[in-house]
This record gives sequence, structure tokens and C-alpha cells, in this order.
Amino acid sequence: MQKKRANFKRLIEKAEAQVSRANERTKSSFSTKIRRTARKVEQAEEKNQRPFLWRNRLKPGMYM
Repeated sequence: MQKKRANFKRLIEKAEAQVSRANERTKSSFSTKIRRTARKVEQAEEKNQRPFLWRNRLKPGMYM
């Protein structure tokens, strides 16, 4: 997961660098792509954490 996270971070940094060099129309397009990618990273992290959260909730003795 750390490797994927680092890869997404590099992609976002690359896109942000391109945005800084782009014109206004292109900046808008890049900004949208950056937001979408960042959201995908957040969703992947949430999905990765879900099993751990459920495991902690369902530990033996929790509902006694």
C-alpha cells in the first residue's frame, strides 16, 4: 500500500507541476484530474482500513 501511495503522490506532484506551467483552460482540466486522483487515493485508503475497523469491532467479548 505504501508503494501505491508513493506512486499516487508522485503523480499528483507531477500534475501540479504541469498545472503551474499551463494556461488557464488547461489548468482547470489538470485541477479536476488532481482532485479526482486525490479522491481515489482517499477511497483506497478508506477501503484498506475497513477490514481493520470491523475486526476491532467484532473482537470476542465485545458484545457480552
